[in-house]
Amino acid sequence: KMRIIPNGLDIDAIDRLRGEPPGHPWADGSHNLVVAVGRLCPQKGFDVLLEAFAPVAAALPSTRLVVLGKGSDREDLVRQAAALGIADRVDFPGWLPNPYALLSRATVFAMSSRYEGFPNALLEAMACCVPVVAADCPSGPSEILEGGVGILVPMDNAKKLSDALRKVLQDPALRDHLARDGRRRVEERYSLDRMISAYERLFEEV
Repeated sequence: KMRIIPNGLDIDAIDRLRGEPPGHPWADGSHNLVVAVGRLCPQKGFDVLLEAFAPVAAALPSTRLVVLGKGSDREDLVRQAAALGIADRVDFPGWLPNPYALLSRATVFAMSSRYEGFPNALLEAMACCVPVVAADCPSGPSEILEGGVGILVPMDNAKKLSDALRKVLQDPALRDHLARDGRRRVEERYSLDRMISAYERLFEEV
């Protein structure tokens, strides 16, 4: 007998934190901002994201990519960005004390992972009312984005990821739709209150 209870987000705390100054010069409203979050390691597929972002940057010159996180792949990713000619459009600032302030100012959130346990960053972006594009990796994204509350693309497919990012960046109505539905999904299924209630029901049944 098994019961699965997803991690819950403290949405009220996120709402307070996302109102603070973003602490990054590209979040001043003059750029389309793609944000990704995670350890800089092969699992997160940021090499694929950089490959996908290069044609986006060429087609939409005001677009920038910020990847929040630290890890052993940082120098390799910096070199890859330079080789792709997008070094001035990509930033790896490490971890921020308050990532929600920057995340909430993203035009789109990108998740390029090759596998996940449970992608909290994806939920946090949705809680920040940011439309999401995610690789359909094992496990988690397809369940979270069920019903079209975000855009799923094949894993390790830079072309499909690039096309999806451009589609969202160029369609304000689509962005509004995805942002609204994503926030509603978090409130309905992944809030801290729902997690606590689920544990209470389980304890009572046991």
